[in-house]
Amino acid sequence: MKNLFGKVIAVPIILILISAYLLGMNFYNKLDRVDDIKEAVPQTTQAENTKTAEQEDEELKSIQDKINLNVATESELRSIDGIGEKLAKRIIDKRDSIGRFTAVEQLLEIEGIGENIFDKIKYYVTVE
Repeated sequence: MKNLFGKVIAVPIILILISAYLLGMNFYNKLDRVDDIKEAVPQTTQAENTKTAEQEDEELKSIQDKINLNVATESELRSIDGIGEKLAKRIIDKRDSIGRFTAVEQLLEIEGIGENIFDKIKYYVTVE
C-alpha cells in the first residue's frame, strides 16, 4: 500500500513539473521572438522625428488660408485651435471698439489671450 501511495503522489508531481517546464519554454520562445522583432524594426532616434522650432515656425508662416481678423465671423475664429466661444466674442468686441485691427499683436490686448495662446494662433490670422 505504501508503494502504491508513493506512485499516486509522484505522477501528479511529475505532470506539474513537465507542465512548468513546457510553460517556461513557451515563455522563453516568446521572448526570443520579441528580440527578433526588435532587430527587424529599424530604430530611429527622437532627433530624426522632431522638427526644430525654426522649421515649425517656417511651416506655420507659410499657411495660405489665414483668417482676416477685420472681417472674421465668430465661427471662423472658433475654428482656430485655442479660440473658443468667449475669446471669439472678445476678439469681435475689440474689433468693434477700435474700428479695425492694424496688427495681429493687438490680440495680446484682449483679456484671456496671453503669450501662450497668441503663439498658438498668430500664424492662423492676419489683418488686411
